Amino acid sequence: MTSGNGIGDGAVSAAQCLDEALGSLVSSFVHNLNNYLVGILGNIDLAGLYPDDPVNSTARIADARKATMKIRDFLSELVRYRPRDGDWSPESVLDTAAVARLACGRSMSLETEGTGDLPDSLPVPDTAFRAVLLGLLSWAVRSLAGAGSIRLLVGVRPDAVELTVSWERIGGPGTDDMPVPVGTATWVEPLASGEGMTLRMGDAGPGYGSATLSVPRGGP
Repeated sequence: MTSGNGIGDGAVSAAQCLDEALGSLVSSFVHNLNNYLVGILGNIDLAGLYPDDPVNSTARIADARKATMKIRDFLSELVRYRPRDGDWSPESVLDTAAVARLACGRSMSLETEGTGDLPDSLPVPDTAFRAVLLGLLSWAVRSLAGAGSIRLLVGVRPDAVELTVSWERIGGPGTDDMPVPVGTATWVEPLASGEGMTLRMGDAGPGYGSATLSVPRGGP
């Protein structure tokens, strides 16, 4: 049987789960790329309005080029996002946060705190960790429903590293009437527990939610 998340209820690989998490963000990626394309096309059209004014037309072409460079950087970051062989490293967190920011675009923000305190390694597979963390971040992105803020807070203890993902929508008319978002993908908790990690879902309401992932430092 297949779940609503596109992954069967049976055992699945961490790589499949990571692909699922990335796939859930495709609409956000496309939306943000389209914003850059609008900037390019708009500035090219504006440049055509100044055939006898090289200063203005050149400025518009320069702005179009800046938007092109943003698309290049966007795609480079997305293509670069690949799990590493072996266990977790600090890049597991940093890379995952970077690719989640691509999905946030202009209407959302992702802030991180405590990443400078991360240990050099943890005894959990890199692919599985990335899949779980990106699964939580993609849940936050989808739950914002357009605008708001996401926070990734890292806490390092002697026995474990805890990563808390929280999100909050921007207040405004109708915000409190929006439905409580659907929970995380069905595979997130089983994958986490299967690799020795612990996932605790916090309170969630129409405009907020949180989840904490605990990764033991001594192994499963």
